[in-house]
Amino acid sequence: MPYTPTTWVNNVTQADETTMNNIESGISANDAALAGKATTTALTNETNRAAAAEGVASQALRTSAVRDGAFAPDPATGLGVFTSSAGLTYATGYLAATVAGTDGTGIVSRWAGVSRASFRVRCTKATASSKSYVGLANNAQSATPLTTTPTFGVGYKAGSGLAIIRENVGADIVLVADTSITDGDLYDVSIIFDTALSPTSADATKVTRLGIRWAKSDGTSPNQASADISQAYWSTLGNIFARTNVAAGGIASLSVTAPAIGANALVGGGALRYGPTTGDDVLVRLPAKPNGLAVLACHGYGGNYLQTGWTSPVISPTWAALEAAGYTILVPSMGGDLWGNNTAQGLLATLWGHAVNDLKLDPRVFLWGNSMGGGAALTAIARRAFPVRAAYLTGSPVADLAWAAGSGLFPNIATVYPTVAERDANDPMKLPVSAFAGVPLLFVASAADTSVPKATNADAMRTRLGATVPNYLISATGNHQDPSMFRPTDTLDWFAANI
Repeated sequence: MPYTPTTWVNNVTQADETTMNNIESGISANDAALAGKATTTALTNETNRAAAAEGVASQALRTSAVRDGAFAPDPATGLGVFTSSAGLTYATGYLAATVAGTDGTGIVSRWAGVSRASFRVRCTKATASSKSYVGLANNAQSATPLTTTPTFGVGYKAGSGLAIIRENVGADIVLVADTSITDGDLYDVSIIFDTALSPTSADATKVTRLGIRWAKSDGTSPNQASADISQAYWSTLGNIFARTNVAAGGIASLSVTAPAIGANALVGGGALRYGPTTGDDVLVRLPAKPNGLAVLACHGYGGNYLQTGWTSPVISPTWAALEAAGYTILVPSMGGDLWGNNTAQGLLATLWGHAVNDLKLDPRVFLWGNSMGGGAALTAIARRAFPVRAAYLTGSPVADLAWAAGSGLFPNIATVYPTVAERDANDPMKLPVSAFAGVPLLFVASAADTSVPKATNADAMRTRLGATVPNYLISATGNHQDPSMFRPTDTLDWFAANI
């Protein structure tokens, strides 16, 4: 069966996955392998990383292109960054159509599996048939898309509003209805294009995943959407493009970065939601101005990538604080409630590879684990499949799988660990203390927790580690998953202390 693309939209403050508005996008395309195309002066890796960490300020139309994280501001015309352009000019800080009502288009060839575009769009509601948007074009690299070329992007279109705009393909998908927009409104938009960790169907059809985040230019009305573009329709997606038919100008402050860790001076970050056909469900939260550091988060019992990464009212403030500080957060489902077994550990290691190879993040990552996920994080550290800077183990982390198996609270442990030998091989309490050496650990647990006893788990593990492994404790209050276990400042301070 071919992959069925979907688009979902939800408010960033949403606390319940069931209220999500799932929309069938009906769009399909082929994401062919794209040949590399340098569009900026080559820099050393060290310079690239420094530039990516520093970022670039956005002033008026400060367009920039980036290869491997190296920013190259465009000339004063605002057009020099494009691989090619036609029908565009630069008017009072905006990309504008040379001829009113006629499309002007500029392209930046895609040269990376993960890239991001950030821009400000002006809603020209009073101008009939006006449109201004940024997206992907179905044509060969370096070729300016024609008016007949299928395109898929985000921006403003009179009559539709702020929308996922699909020209020569299908109907627009409205994000903010035109009836809710006033002429002259400004929206800041961030789009992430990712083919590196895209879902695939049984017939190996590749998918480009779009993560979209937008807000009014004053920071109000933030929201987010995601869309899939699969192989059933288009032959290639060779260019990121900007298009407007507004002579007064419709697009400002455009930047294109690749990989996606390039700085985005407008709306904060963006999240990508991947489907289970990747081998795992994953939510990736990209900050507006990345610091180049990754956080891999391991969910608790009964949780998943979406609950932990997006909808949990007690965890979400931590992610918001980490995003604001520049961390990229990757939240996998790790196969479900697998208690850190070999399958879960393999999925986590694969995700680490995506963070390093495709998002170009620092190989030394932070681990964050909640309850069951705290034990999985400890096992990951001991297995040494990838380097870990430090770990934040909260929600009363389960450090003793033998206790968990005998507690009667978690009957599936016998399923995910068919033998005691397999369980012991991944039980933090039974792994060599030396395996944790060099990785500072912070435990957050409550003596009032009746689900995961602090004495049996966090305290016992800390005693076992002794002075061999730097380990610390924050004593929370209340029962299991109490909000005191998820204070954003605690996480921020711990990670900052271990950079």
